[in-house]
Amino acid sequence: MEPQGTSTFLAGLLNALPGVMADFENEKVFEIICAAENRQFVEKYVTIKYVFRKIKTGFLLRNLFYLPKLASQVNADYVVSQYVRPIWVPRYAISIIHDVLFVDFPDQFSQTYRISRWFFFALSARFSAKVFTVSNYSKDRISRFFKIHKSKIGVLPNAVHIDHATLTVKKVSRSTRPIKLLYVSRLEKRKRHEWCVRALEDLLADGVDAELTLVGGGGGRYAEKLRRLFRVKSNDLNGRLVHREGVPAAELEEVFGQADLFLFPSLGEGFGIPIIEAAVRGLPCVVSDGSALFELKDAFVGESFQPSDYQAFLKAIKKVLSGIDSYSVRAQENRLKVAQRYTWEGAAKEFMHGIMELRS
Repeated sequence: MEPQGTSTFLAGLLNALPGVMADFENEKVFEIICAAENRQFVEKYVTIKYVFRKIKTGFLLRNLFYLPKLASQVNADYVVSQYVRPIWVPRYAISIIHDVLFVDFPDQFSQTYRISRWFFFALSARFSAKVFTVSNYSKDRISRFFKIHKSKIGVLPNAVHIDHATLTVKKVSRSTRPIKLLYVSRLEKRKRHEWCVRALEDLLADGVDAELTLVGGGGGRYAEKLRRLFRVKSNDLNGRLVHREGVPAAELEEVFGQADLFLFPSLGEGFGIPIIEAAVRGLPCVVSDGSALFELKDAFVGESFQPSDYQAFLKAIKKVLSGIDSYSVRAQENRLKVAQRYTWEGAAKEFMHGIMELRS
């Protein structure tokens, strides 16, 4: 199974907390309790010392009964949940709400989804002691839609896991091989994978020697529709379109390393993790500038375009490809800046500052 953004976010935050505790005087080290039905799921993401408590899954029972019961048993000081908080906690409930895109883009979500999320997210936002989100865009929307003051909402930007190899500057060179385009994202309607397929066809029609790799999975009818489209187009384009799912981290690193240009035509995002993952690996990017993606414009080297305009998307791709060597050199030089800006340590410090505010 491919990692979900919410899972990697919480794991990144938790794993960074012990390393920042020394920055807060008189602050005891937390005892972190991870509650889940499956210990292996927690072990997959969390690498620090923690106490595991098994609870049953099931949305309603988990939040109405199991989590409140566990919080009471351990007398938890803080109960941190993503999107939906338990109905009761002993002291402070902290909710992490990544986005409310179902409000901004209602046609991208089912009515049932919109109604249920509105109800539960609103309860969590209004009745939690502190709310965190991942961008100023989401902070503004949460405050506006759920009628809570912005001072109650903290921003914890997503980050990337960086190692020395990732930051080692590679020599940029072009050969006679095809230009390799890459898009990494879940198969969802608002992600607009079909724009990337269409762009590949248009580039090939214009004589550009290009290939496209799409990485990501997903469930539901729309994801199946996309899979069928990818299979048909891969045959029509003689294998120049490749779709991969369930790619392990080591192989994904290779996929990024082989690419020349990263595409991200999403209609709307609460943050946009794949963009900083591409940027820190020295890839030029072509990115929609709608929603929270606008906040990432200075984080990558490349071009932006209006999210409603396919021709602007194609034009931006062609512009980067026409100067790919120059864009690639600048993207390589930009890597360290991205790595220093988007860190889990920085997010953990902001999280701790938010907790300190609750105590004051």
